[in-house]
Amino acid sequence: MYDVLVIGAGPAGCMAAKKSADAGYDVLLVDKMDLPREKSCSGILIQKSVQMVEAEFGKIPE
Repeated sequence: MYDVLVIGAGPAGCMAAKKSADAGYDVLLVDKMDLPREKSCSGILIQKSVQMVEAEFGKIPE
């Protein structure tokens, strides 16, 4: 049993799942693709998105 179900493990889904878990909720994050994958969404993240992801999860490997 989960409090939150997040569908889609792209940048937004991962951020929603992490923020929910950090707030104390039991979270299930699901995606139709196996992870890790070579690229998320279209493969392009704008700089603001990269900064938010790095601030929350750490530096993105190149």
